Amino acid sequence: MAHNTRTHIDATWTAGSYVTLPADWQDLDRKSFTAINGDKGGCWSPSSLITLTGISGAHLKVTGPTLVAYNGKLETLAGARFNVVGPSGTWPSLASGHVGRKRDILHSTFQFQTKERRFWKHVLGLSTAVSQVSGIQTPFCSYQAPGGVIFVPNFYIPLRVHDGARIVSGTWSFRVPFPRTKRPAQMPKFRIIRSDSENNVVPLKSVSSGADANGYVSVPQPDNGDLWYNGGAVQTFTYICDQNQTIDTSQYVYYAQVVEEAGAILPIPNSQIDGYSIVERKSDVRLVSVANQSLTGAATIDFVPVVTGNRILCTGQTIAQQNGIWIANTAGNWSRAGDLSTPTDFTPNFIVGVTEGGAYVGSLWQISEPKAPQTIAVSNDNTGSQIQFSSITKKTTSVNSPSLESIAPLRGNIYHSLLLSMDNIVDMRPQ
Repeated sequence: MAHNTRTHIDATWTAGSYVTLPADWQDLDRKSFTAINGDKGGCWSPSSLITLTGISGAHLKVTGPTLVAYNGKLETLAGARFNVVGPSGTWPSLASGHVGRKRDILHSTFQFQTKERRFWKHVLGLSTAVSQVSGIQTPFCSYQAPGGVIFVPNFYIPLRVHDGARIVSGTWSFRVPFPRTKRPAQMPKFRIIRSDSENNVVPLKSVSSGADANGYVSVPQPDNGDLWYNGGAVQTFTYICDQNQTIDTSQYVYYAQVVEEAGAILPIPNSQIDGYSIVERKSDVRLVSVANQSLTGAATIDFVPVVTGNRILCTGQTIAQQNGIWIANTAGNWSRAGDLSTPTDFTPNFIVGVTEGGAYVGSLWQISEPKAPQTIAVSNDNTGSQIQFSSITKKTTSVNSPSLESIAPLRGNIYHSLLLSMDNIVDMRPQ
């Protein structure tokens, strides 16, 4: 067919605007499908029956996958034959579409989703063997959460797929950006999953093929920190799918997930995770106040009315000794939060997140004073140590970035992209 023929030869103009008709879009869709899957895509649809006669040596030689439409058939007359040449003498596949097609789609980590979005920052100006996309990185590979639990950030990449095709594998591209003293205690792990409308998650790799119970596969652990660093060069890891592979976009959405590494804890000093400080994250607060608060009764902070029992982070008290996390009481005096009321609670460089508010929702704050927790005297007047916090997040306007990004020193690994491989593609229209 002529691929550049006009879809609609007439035009209806109303107040200077062209009004399209349903038939226009149907015709455009038909032509787009034919252009991608038709003669330019290697499909041949003869207008009349092709007959092989019994003349000596007459035959049809097939050197690749041959597709016969449903209800169609291959037929020969008077001794003619089909000569099929392919892997292991493969016969033509009786199916609709181009089941032999394959496609690789490069997924940028500039498109990602995570509950911990404020911990991720886009890194620019880098390139890899498979992509010019720079990637994303966290301030820390892992950090200490309340109760001493080591927490590792994670993120999801929404996948572009083809309905009816089969996901074969996904290859991640990443690099370790700084020298390492020891190998990680837990390596980064990856998985590809599908999710239905009720958020039921099913992995695309089985336990029998090497995945854990949740479908994760970890990067092989190196012998030492130098091998993990790899001179800062790009590394790749491939996740092979072997179950639930056939894509059904009517029921599922598909994601790839990355869980960061847990850094090795060094014995001396015991406040380090191989090159960067262990950072405790306090339980989130509802609101942060950057102005002086009376620390009693009702208040409105960052455009939100305070409710009794709310955790409030105060960072702008006139008397700096009064900064910290407070429990609000709209009918009386506020009290210090239990996880930040004694000197030992002021662990080095701890962070706290904010869940609500106008200007500061999603922001992240880090203790900057005092540096030595054992010397602090917590008080509600000016007799103790000064307490100061600094914001480690900034606003960003990029459409593909979180609204708030960390500006803390970046020590996490850099994840560039995911190369997703599919085969059995029947319909190559964008989906």
